[in-house]
Amino acid sequence: MHFPSGKRRVPAVISTAPSRRDEKERARRRLVIAVAIKDSEGKVRIERALIDSGAEENCVRQTLVLDCGWEPTGEESSGLATLDGKEVWTYGIHDLPISATDSGGELRTSQHAFVACDFEGLDVNLILGYPWLEAVDPLLGFRAGIWRYAKSTVGVEVLGPEEFYEETEGAKVYCVLARARLGSLRIGVVSALAAEAATNDGIPKEY
Repeated sequence: MHFPSGKRRVPAVISTAPSRRDEKERARRRLVIAVAIKDSEGKVRIERALIDSGAEENCVRQTLVLDCGWEPTGEESSGLATLDGKEVWTYGIHDLPISATDSGGELRTSQHAFVACDFEGLDVNLILGYPWLEAVDPLLGFRAGIWRYAKSTVGVEVLGPEEFYEETEGAKVYCVLARARLGSLRIGVVSALAAEAATNDGIPKEY
């Protein structure tokens, strides 16, 4: 176990607990995804990554670090240990851009800090722990074994009359109004540039 300045610290936990297999040797009950990374020469590699909410750090296998020729960008502030208390040897921090395509086909790339270490009992080279889950905040379907990126929501900011006037003064601002009438729907437009606050039955040509 490597500790900065030779001081022993409380280790973070990585959840590498053993999993079971039935008599038919079915796949383990876990969520493993494919991620794309680049080595020091810019070559893209596809690696298997375990999504593990029980891991307090993102981890990358040290053998992969050596294969990719990465240099650590810093040292970890604490050690690592498995759930059963076994210490894990660590080799520093790496800030890695990770590209992953969710089950809906959406590709995103984001950068995260990974602790280089040796971990046993897993046929993956990366562990996407709680820091990755917190940053990406994906939607996970454990029963179906799928995951998706959360959709971005656009917020609406409500302004007071004076602030709205200051924000829109001299600008081309239009407001579409819908008025329900018996058996019909009347669509009107109010222009912020109009000398009189009159409505027009139509949308300006530039819109």
